[in-house]
Amino acid sequence: MPSTWRGWSLLVIFLLLVVMGIWPVIGWINQQTLLWGMPSLIIWSYLIIFACSGAMLLGNCLLRRRRDDDPLTKGPLTRGSLAKETEAPRD
Repeated sequence: MPSTWRGWSLLVIFLLLVVMGIWPVIGWINQQTLLWGMPSLIIWSYLIIFACSGAMLLGNCLLRRRRDDDPLTKGPLTRGSLAKETEAPRD
Protein backbone atom coordinates (compact mmCIF):
# COMPACT_ATOMS: atom_id res chain seq x y z
CA MET A 1 0.00 0.00 0.00
CA PRO A 2 1.17 3.54 -0.60
CA SER A 3 2.90 5.28 2.26
CA THR A 4 2.99 8.89 1.02
CA TRP A 5 0.40 11.39 -0.12
CA ARG A 6 1.84 11.12 -3.63
CA GLY A 7 1.31 7.39 -3.71
CA TRP A 8 -2.23 7.68 -2.32
CA SER A 9 -3.18 10.38 -4.81
CA LEU A 10 -1.91 8.29 -7.73
CA LEU A 11 -3.78 5.25 -6.42
CA VAL A 12 -7.00 7.29 -6.33
CA ILE A 13 -6.36 8.60 -9.85
CA PHE A 14 -5.81 5.10 -11.24
CA LEU A 15 -8.89 3.76 -9.46
CA LEU A 16 -10.97 6.58 -10.93
CA LEU A 17 -9.63 5.73 -14.38
CA VAL A 18 -10.63 2.10 -13.90
CA VAL A 19 -14.12 3.18 -12.79
CA MET A 20 -14.38 5.41 -15.88
CA GLY A 21 -13.96 2.34 -18.09
CA ILE A 22 -16.33 -0.18 -16.49
CA TRP A 23 -19.81 -1.03 -17.69
CA PRO A 24 -22.15 1.22 -15.65
CA VAL A 25 -20.23 4.35 -16.64
CA ILE A 26 -19.94 3.22 -20.24
CA GLY A 27 -23.70 2.58 -20.26
CA TRP A 28 -24.33 6.17 -19.21
CA ILE A 29 -21.96 7.53 -21.86
CA ASN A 30 -23.07 5.28 -24.73
CA GLN A 31 -25.87 7.45 -26.13
CA GLN A 32 -26.90 8.23 -29.69
CA THR A 33 -25.51 11.75 -29.49
CA LEU A 34 -22.73 13.09 -31.67
CA LEU A 35 -20.00 15.33 -30.33
CA TRP A 36 -17.75 16.95 -32.92
CA GLY A 37 -19.10 14.48 -35.47
CA MET A 38 -18.18 11.41 -33.41
CA PRO A 39 -20.27 9.21 -31.12
CA SER A 40 -19.93 10.09 -27.44
CA LEU A 41 -18.42 6.66 -26.68
CA ILE A 42 -15.46 7.40 -28.98
CA ILE A 43 -14.89 10.76 -27.28
CA TRP A 44 -15.06 9.01 -23.88
CA SER A 45 -12.53 6.40 -25.05
CA TYR A 46 -10.12 9.12 -26.17
CA LEU A 47 -10.58 10.86 -22.84
CA ILE A 48 -9.70 7.67 -20.95
CA ILE A 49 -6.63 7.05 -23.11
CA PHE A 50 -5.28 10.58 -22.64
CA ALA A 51 -6.13 10.52 -18.92
CA CYS A 52 -4.23 7.23 -18.49
CA SER A 53 -1.23 8.68 -20.30
CA GLY A 54 -1.39 11.78 -18.14
CA ALA A 55 -1.67 9.71 -14.95
CA MET A 56 1.38 7.66 -15.91
CA LEU A 57 3.33 10.83 -16.70
CA LEU A 58 2.27 12.32 -13.38
CA GLY A 59 3.29 9.12 -11.62
CA ASN A 60 6.73 9.23 -13.21
CA CYS A 61 7.18 12.84 -12.14
CA LEU A 62 5.84 12.48 -8.60
CA LEU A 63 7.47 9.18 -7.73
CA ARG A 64 10.84 9.79 -9.36
CA ARG A 65 13.62 8.42 -7.23
CA ARG A 66 16.70 10.40 -6.47
CA ARG A 67 19.91 8.83 -7.68
CA ASP A 68 20.97 8.11 -4.09
CA ASP A 69 17.75 6.19 -3.42
CA ASP A 70 18.04 3.90 -6.42
CA PRO A 71 18.95 0.37 -5.27
CA LEU A 72 20.42 -0.38 -8.70
CA THR A 73 23.08 2.33 -8.45
CA LYS A 74 24.36 1.63 -4.95
CA GLY A 75 25.37 -1.35 -2.95
CA PRO A 76 28.16 -3.90 -3.12
CA LEU A 77 27.61 -4.90 -6.77
CA THR A 78 28.08 -1.60 -8.57
CA ARG A 79 30.67 -0.17 -10.91
CA GLY A 80 32.71 -3.26 -11.54
CA SER A 81 32.90 -4.56 -7.99
CA LEU A 82 31.37 -7.85 -9.16
CA ALA A 83 34.26 -8.29 -11.58
CA LYS A 84 36.74 -7.61 -8.78
CA GLU A 85 35.12 -10.23 -6.58
CA THR A 86 35.08 -12.92 -9.26
CA GLU A 87 38.61 -12.41 -10.59
CA ALA A 88 41.14 -15.09 -9.85
CA PRO A 89 43.79 -13.95 -7.39
CA ARG A 90 47.06 -12.93 -9.00
CA ASP A 91 50.34 -14.23 -7.64
